[in-house]
Amino acid sequence: MRTDDALPDAWRDWLSWLELVAPENVVEREAVATDAGDVLTYTRVVAERTATPVRSPVATIEVDYIDVPLMAADRGPDRPGRLIL
Repeated sequence: MRTDDALPDAWRDWLSWLELVAPENVVEREAVATDAGDVLTYTRVVAERTATPVRSPVATIEVDYIDVPLMAADRGPDRPGRLIL
């Protein structure tokens, strides 16, 4: 991998796009606006192929989903807002 980073102020682009294509999606728009790029944003990943073959490609990734409130104000001490994979 060459680089990976969060695009500066990309959450604003996300919010503008939501307002254009899904103005009725108040929950997501409010979540993105309230977060203001703290966690929710677009990420850039730049990689290149190498001559080294991949030994065992990942076919599926199994995770246990834990329902965690998105807004920090909705979290309690027993629900810190982390997903454990």
